[in-house]
Amino acid sequence: MYIYFMPYMNLAEVQEYAIWLGMDLEEDKELIWIAEEGLKAPCPEHWKACKTLKGDVYYFNFANGESIWDHPLDEHYRKLFLQEREKQRCTRKRRREEAAGQLQQSKKAEVANGPGLGAGEISQNA
Repeated sequence: MYIYFMPYMNLAEVQEYAIWLGMDLEEDKELIWIAEEGLKAPCPEHWKACKTLKGDVYYFNFANGESIWDHPLDEHYRKLFLQEREKQRCTRKRRREEAAGQLQQSKKAEVANGPGLGAGEISQNA
């Protein structure tokens, strides 16, 4: 990805990076902030963005001599995305289970009180 030198981000760049991180743009739209943050992330200490003679961007660590093609923090943002997506899925599952439980309670109350009566209502015929 060669978008780390951009002084600003446009939507297409954010979406491209989000997909590269593994996001589904529709399903994971609430997590797009991770892609935005990842694109703005500076290189960690000792790392510097460099260019080959052909103009390709790579990253070089001046402390240990390592060079890589991807931004040194890309893996961090990929893991962050996976963690946040899992949290989000667990929250959605818990909410669905709570809603199902409330619906079941409502149906039990309806059966106990007779049709058309809510919980706590008293029939006029009683």
